[in-house]
Amino acid sequence: MRPPAFGLSARIVGLPPRAIARPTSPDRCREVPDAFLADPDEARRTAPRTAYLEIPETQRRYVLGDMDAEDGSLVAVAFGPGGTPPARGSNARVTEKEHGYAREYFAERDAWAARAPADEGIDGPGEPGLLALRNDFPVPVTVDGTRYPTVAHAYRALSTDDPERREIVRVAENPHQTARLGRESPRRRGRAGARTAVMLRLLRAEFEQHPDLPELLLSTGDRTILYDDIGSPSCWGRHEAGGRDWAGRLLEVVRAERCADRAGI
Repeated sequence: MRPPAFGLSARIVGLPPRAIARPTSPDRCREVPDAFLADPDEARRTAPRTAYLEIPETQRRYVLGDMDAEDGSLVAVAFGPGGTPPARGSNARVTEKEHGYAREYFAERDAWAARAPADEGIDGPGEPGLLALRNDFPVPVTVDGTRYPTVAHAYRALSTDDPERREIVRVAENPHQTARLGRESPRRRGRAGARTAVMLRLLRAEFEQHPDLPELLLSTGDRTILYDDIGSPSCWGRHEAGGRDWAGRLLEVVRAERCADRAGI
């Protein structure tokens, strides 16, 4: 099997700790789960829980640098099965299933880190690097005169022909919320057959509107781009459970088009 050149997973291309202006507690919080899971003992669960609670509440959601899974796995490890995270209320406890998923999440994250090359980013260590190629990265894109916060927002909004729902999706707080709102909106007829073309159009627009992005994409050379997603497998991601990696393949198409433009072909 040919090794991937770049896997666009949260772990591999997530913002390095030094690039995030936060207190030292998030850095500790990212390290503590690994130590606990290596020797899981209930008496040792205090460390990840304390580290998590030391982070200001407004900064907890993306402490792992994962815009898809957010802090769910960290919460499950920190509070354990039957635990009650403060944001959930007294009646919502961590389930055994959530805890099991969290263990798999950190194991998979570490496996990717072990076999993937370090991402220094196009501008050097400490920059977002290849994370900027993800559809949910906060790079706005304008389509038909409408500005969307991310490609993910645009894709979900354009999947419905209901103007009110489209606007609700467009202004969603984050890509995770956008996905949920998109699923709850009436689907545009013919959407399933056209979705790869829609995504390709959005990616082309994004790379045309942001001159720095083509250079970042071209820095990947001719290597395979694997768009990894810890969440549910889909046509876009390359999750081990059966994703089709269309996002990675479309990025390769845009990259080839940019190479052709540069060569005058």
